[in-house]
Amino acid sequence: AAAEKLTGWMESDAVGKDAAKLINLVDTSGAGAIASPLSKVLADNLNHPLPANAALVDRSGSRRPVSGTCAPVWDGASVIGAAMIVRDVSEGQIAKQALQTTEAYKEAILETALDCVVLMDSDGKIIEFNPAAVATFGYSRREAVGQPVADLIVPPSLRAKHIEGFNRYLSIGTTTILGERVE
Repeated sequence: AAAEKLTGWMESDAVGKDAAKLINLVDTSGAGAIASPLSKVLADNLNHPLPANAALVDRSGSRRPVSGTCAPVWDGASVIGAAMIVRDVSEGQIAKQALQTTEAYKEAILETALDCVVLMDSDGKIIEFNPAAVATFGYSRREAVGQPVADLIVPPSLRAKHIEGFNRYLSIGTTTILGERVE
């Protein structure tokens, strides 16, 4: 059923046909057709992964990015055929592209924000330090990322309260300052 869905060929139409003609692979970078990995396996009796940029052209002509491998099928003494395992990776590529778009959007917001944006992880270490924070606090992003917020930008007189409040936030989720605008 999965092969039918991926290739567009019904089992009844595909059985007995040359698999290399039913499984049509092309290079997504525009380099054209990809030689049948089935033929390679039958020629050298070795496993062959599909190229990273492979797309399967289904019966209707639609292309789907795929990953997978071909391997020889042995009867114990000799190769009697080849097996191909193929996965449709289009959803993963769509998700990856959406994540890249979201990251670019976030980056643009952080880079152009007039307010300081300082993000920290659950250890209290800086993971984001935007250009406004660089201008305000005088540390480069490289100097700031990875440093404890308390040590770098919290005034010494307020560090104990900051650490106490941060620990309270981590344990019960209440805060009086995180997420708030502070001067």
